[in-house]
Parts: sequence; C-alpha cells; structure tokens
Amino acid sequence: MGETRNYKIETSITLDYRKSAWGLERIVLDGVANHLPEDSNGTNVAVKLKQDGQYVPLKQADPQKQTEEIVFEDDGSGYDAGMLSILFSSKGADELSVGQFGEGLKLVAASALRNGVEIEYHSRNWVANPFAKPERIGGHDIEKLCFTIQENGFDLDGSRTVIRNPSDDLMREVYQIPDKVLALNDSYEVMSKDFTGFGFLSDAKIYPSRMIRLGNGDTTLFIKGVKVQDSQSIFSYDLGLNNITPDRIFADRDRVLDSIENLLKDYASPEAIKTVLSKAFSEPEGNYQEFQAFYNRKQDKGFGITEFEPLEYTFEFGKEGYGRIPRRPLTWEEKQQRKEAELELKAKT
Repeated sequence: MGETRNYKIETSITLDYRKSAWGLERIVLDGVANHLPEDSNGTNVAVKLKQDGQYVPLKQADPQKQTEEIVFEDDGSGYDAGMLSILFSSKGADELSVGQFGEGLKLVAASALRNGVEIEYHSRNWVANPFAKPERIGGHDIEKLCFTIQENGFDLDGSRTVIRNPSDDLMREVYQIPDKVLALNDSYEVMSKDFTGFGFLSDAKIYPSRMIRLGNGDTTLFIKGVKVQDSQSIFSYDLGLNNITPDRIFADRDRVLDSIENLLKDYASPEAIKTVLSKAFSEPEGNYQEFQAFYNRKQDKGFGITEFEPLEYTFEFGKEGYGRIPRRPLTWEEKQQRKEAELELKAKT
C-alpha cells in the first residue's frame, strides 16, 4: 500500500446545469454507460447489488429485498481523478464509445446531489465523493459541483461507481437497465447484418448499426447500445450515430431515418423485410419509421420545414422473389401539414 493523501477538486458546473434533463434515469443510464467496454477500454461491464450483505449480479437480485449498495464496474484502464474537473473526454474521437462530451461523470454527480443520492467514484488509486460548494457570483447564489479526492495507495483494476442506500424510485430505474442497455440484455435478436455507414466492414472500428427485435416486444431507439427514446417503428434500432445531444434524449430525425433506410435496403434479414412488407399492406397508412424512411424527405434549409412524400420501393430477395412498399396517397393529415407548411413558407417570404 502506497502513500495516501486527500485534496479537493472544483468544477465550473453548477448543480442547476441541465437539471431538467438529468434525473434518476440519467444517473442510472449514464452511470452504466461510463463502464461499457467501448468507453472503459475494458472487456466487461457489471451491475451488482448488495443485498443481505452479499453482492449479487443484477439478474440474480431479488426486487423484493432491500438493496444496500449499487455497483457499476468495469475491467478497463481507469481514468485520472483530474478528469473530474474539466469538460473534456478522451472518448470524443472514438466512434465506438457512448460518451463524447466529457459531461457524463459530472452531470451524474450533480444530479445525484440534487436528488439526495449517495454516490462515489473509484478508479486507479483514488476515491471521489461529490459535494456542493455555495458561492455568490454577480449577485446570484449558486452551488458549484466539487469533489473530495482520497488517494488511498491501492491500484484498482478498472473503475467503479458505487451508490449507497438507494431509494425505491432509484431501484425501479436500476431494475429497468436490461431493457435500456443492450450489453446487459440477453433477450434480443439481431435482424440485420452490421451496418457501419461505409459498407459491410466487420473489422472497421466504427459502431455497427443494427435492426433488432427486443424480447419484451417494445420498440426502442438505442444509440451505441443505450436507450435514447421510445420509437414508433416495427423493429427496434441500435444506431452508431455520433454527435447526438449531450443529454442523449433524442437523435436527429433525418439521420435516424437515413440509417433505417440503409439497413432495410442492404442489411435487413429476409424475415425482417417480409415483416415490414406485411405491415405495409395491412396498415398502409401506418406512421412507422420504416415507412417514413422511404418518403421523399425534402427540407427547406432556411425555415426547417420538412415535406414528406410517400414513395415506392421494391425489395429483392434473390431466389425468394420480391415485394414492395407501395406508393400511397397522402393522408388528410399529411395534406393539411403540407398546406400549413406552404402557408408558413409564404408568410416568411
């Protein structure tokens, strides 16, 4: 055991920063995401709960029992405590990682303080505990996010996030992790070949987009394996998009539809295509994203008005024949939207 020392780190983040988007769900999802292999440079991520004094994997935990601790951990390279003080992410240029903005650790800690969640970070030879430092700046009372750091002389393999005495509300979010983080979900089926955006490149260091069928029947949009939003679609999608909003609560609609279109055209399994075609004929006016992906999406760059026009697309199955998403007339709602968009455009010009 080496030398120990204690010190404090201040950040420029206040506890009010992005508070509307960061609640208990984000504490859990970003807490786990920081330990995913692509983000930690490791090979494994684990979620463990301490119940009756024993640590058990999340899948083996009993929701009826009291949980004393939640542990998110990985076997990666760890990170320096100094990273807690700055908005910088070494993962920003990594196409595989979920984290890109350097805010996750800090905003999880700030949200934990706001919600009375007792959290601490462990990595390498240190342990960090967040606290709020009151200050008055420019006539405004603020609370600045800070950390106490204890270098304990140990050398931890990987990194760890520990939450003690979690509330029932927080535990409800924890038990939903398998539905929201694909690395911890063993009940989904991939319905496509991996699509990287640059062709079928199995060795490329780019997160592969996938069409998936969830075991619980939900349809969800994931970005790099972590849930972003519910999806009005026939299948769920796990897309390798970059530069989504830092809060990770939605992704650019056109980029999502472009990815779905590419998956359906070139990478979807015959079963997936047949399912989409069946829906196209049984529900021709359905508002599924798979149908929207084949619309003629025209956007006026000056005013941000998007016009959707149904198109026809033919799928070929080789020896299995072909099928098509038929061109259909605009619905009454779509006609009204087009009229409103045209009137708005005329008014602005």
